[in-house]
This record gives sequence, C-alpha cells and structure tokens, in this order.
Amino acid sequence: MGNLSETIAVVRPEEVNQEEWLCGLSDADLLDAWTRDQFRPALAELITRYSVMVLSVCRRGCAREVDVDDAFQTTFLYLARSGGSIRHAERLPGWLQRVAQRSAVATWKKNRLPCEPIGDPSAVVEDPLVQLTHRHEAVVLDEELSDLPAKYRAVIVMHHYEATSIPDLATHFGTTVGTIRGRLQRGRKMLAIRLR
Repeated sequence: MGNLSETIAVVRPEEVNQEEWLCGLSDADLLDAWTRDQFRPALAELITRYSVMVLSVCRRGCAREVDVDDAFQTTFLYLARSGGSIRHAERLPGWLQRVAQRSAVATWKKNRLPCEPIGDPSAVVEDPLVQLTHRHEAVVLDEELSDLPAKYRAVIVMHHYEATSIPDLATHFGTTVGTIRGRLQRGRKMLAIRLR
C-alpha cells in the first residue's frame, strides 16, 4: 500500500476540484473506492467530511495542540490502513468517533502530561472550574459513547455531532424513520445508564 502519510499528503487541490462529484457519493462508495482502487480523492473526501467531528473528539481528549494533531492524523491513518475491515460503511461516523477517542487516549498516555485536556475552544470566557468540569464531562461522554454498540453509536454521532436529520439518517441507513428514532432513543437510554 505504500507510505500512508504520503498517500494522504499527496492529494493535490486540483485533483480535489476535478472530483467535486465525490461530494454526492455515500460513505460506502467512497470507502470502497479507497480500499479497492486506492483512489486518493475518495479518502480526501472522507477526511473532509468527518474532520470537524474527529478534531472535536481529539481536542476533548488531548492536553496539547500537538497531541490533538497526532490523534487526528492517527485516526485517519487508521482509516486509510483499515478501511477495508469496516463491515458496515454506513456506520463510519461512529467508527471514526471511537477511533478518535481511542487515539486521543493513546496519545495522552504516551505523552503523560500533568495538565488537563484542552477541549473545544470556548466562545465565552467562564469560570475555570466550570471549564474544567465541562471538559471532564465531554471526555467521559466520548469514552462512554465509544463503548456503545456500533448501530447506536453511529446514529447518535451522526445526529448530534454531524447534525444529520432523522429522515436523512433513515435514508443513509436504508431503513425507516421509526427505526432511526428507536435507535436514537435506545442509544440515548444506554448512554444515560452508562453515565450514571
């Protein structure tokens, strides 16, 4: 497969512009194009599609900005390397959330700093104790979310992190709106029990 960091870095802007039609493809189609044909623009589209969510998870779990970058890159390198082993491509957002959370934890353990994770940037300056509490809650939420069964985790991540509507989720997963609502409800209930 070659050097994966070179594979990701070599996607040129002109290639991405020529491949604008990729935006309309499903995660499964993009993943298939990457794993079967090593079609770099397909991988670049997946990275673009989920970079905000992955970066957010990495920020909540890392102490330094360089660690955030490491965890972020590790997540997508793992996707590039292991994309063919994903059995349910429609659950890719949940899979990426779990990998990002684990990458952040691994990076934190590797570098062991005495400071707290940096978390998402706060829009309003607030009490440091409140900020620390919010960061801790977000890290715990990511950990518990990553332990949910994949079908619930994927729906929750896409609905809450990616702001995907319930009808769009039903289309994405090839099921009914009622099934998606049920998965959201059961997933939230499982998550609430875990968080207690």
